Amino acid sequence: MNTSLPTKTCIICGRTITWRKKWERDWHNVRYCSKSCRSRGVNDTDRQLETLVLSLLNSQPAGKQFTMNDITSDFRSGLKPATPDDVMHALRRLASDGRLEFLMNGRPTSPSAAKGNCQVRVKQ
Repeated sequence: MNTSLPTKTCIICGRTITWRKKWERDWHNVRYCSKSCRSRGVNDTDRQLETLVLSLLNSQPAGKQFTMNDITSDFRSGLKPATPDDVMHALRRLASDGRLEFLMNGRPTSPSAAKGNCQVRVKQ
């Protein structure tokens, strides 16, 4: 990935969007990484999921790390069945807002680069 190109964060899934030539005239309006995110939108359930994730993470000792499996298992009996993708989108949105930090092998990483059963913690 060329680090000199401008980037943005998708407002739906939190993935990194890298500038493309075809967006040259309209870069300020680019908000979504894909047609799927554009059509999906962020709904009330997504916002409730973000609130529940934050309350779960804030109820634990400072610096405690959670894996994706820990978080999704807590929501299986929650308000609406949350898929791992729903949880990952919520986590990425929270990370793009500066509230969470993604970790891979104990080191901070970009939310877009986080794969598999990564860890998250409240940003310190």
